[in-house]
Amino acid sequence: MGSVVATTWMWARAGGVQQTFVHPEFAVESQALYTGLLSSVLMILQVFFLARIPWVEQSWGHDVLARRHKWLGYASFWLMIAHVFLLAIQRVERSPDAQLAALWAVFVTDSWMLWATIGTAMIIAVVITSIQIARRKLRYESWHLIHLYAYLGMALALPHQTFDGMHFHETWTQVFWWGMYVAALVATLVWRVAVPLWRSFYHRLRVTEIVQETAGAFTIIMYGHHLDRLRTKSGQFFIWRFLGNPGWTRGNPFSISAAPTNNQLSVTIEATGDGARRAASVPVGSRVLIEGPYDAQTAERRRHARMVMIAAGVGVTPFRGILEDADYGPTKSR
Repeated sequence: MGSVVATTWMWARAGGVQQTFVHPEFAVESQALYTGLLSSVLMILQVFFLARIPWVEQSWGHDVLARRHKWLGYASFWLMIAHVFLLAIQRVERSPDAQLAALWAVFVTDSWMLWATIGTAMIIAVVITSIQIARRKLRYESWHLIHLYAYLGMALALPHQTFDGMHFHETWTQVFWWGMYVAALVATLVWRVAVPLWRSFYHRLRVTEIVQETAGAFTIIMYGHHLDRLRTKSGQFFIWRFLGNPGWTRGNPFSISAAPTNNQLSVTIEATGDGARRAASVPVGSRVLIEGPYDAQTAERRRHARMVMIAAGVGVTPFRGILEDADYGPTKSR
């Protein structure tokens, strides 16, 4: 919220209010600027929401953060579309006798605008593939790979905002925008790249056994080093990459299916997707890369002596671990 207020104040200080309400001939240009700024700041907030920052995950929970990430994404997308259309209208109004040339200039030949146009196209592609109908036709791995292009799209749009923003050459505005982008980049690199790599190296997880539970479900049991230092709790999940199989670079989220111990983690998987089917054939002894643990739906959230759990299919697996960890009094029974 603070960053949105700061962005609004920045726009107002640059004359946005006067241009919109006092000098209506500049209203379209002013609103094009404002929608672009709001779109940018909401995109950066999206990154922070899913940067896997531990205290943020623990406070909100992954499910809540994912929902807010989604709705921020749609809001920033439509603000970006409004920014593009208002910018086009403003240029056409300025050059009514050379409309195509004006549009070509604003989206291609003006300083840094070609990169911004490419970045915008990437973000549009990400949003289209995130619509439910499109997602159902895409493998999770394919969707996730396309989704990563949003980061590149944001990076390509940055120069036109900071280097060519005629209203924002003041030092404090440059510090604000560069600070926001750099902070989001650092948070992503630290918590989604560096920390998972370090944990995978330190804990040295390996597949020790694969147990066929039913015709379509199996449990992977893994042994590791000092796993208690991960402070994993039943109900949480990891992003798993099993190195013994092709396609190991594409991580898959699976909840742990048994209470974690000092040296063992287990996941129970239903072989319904490509990632799950690949995991079913991973050789025993394969190294495992982990990202997590994530989520906050653990036994610590319990607030009542009684407990009801509702799940179906492979969705029961996190509850199995929670039941093992749940504290029952001497008169309680399972």
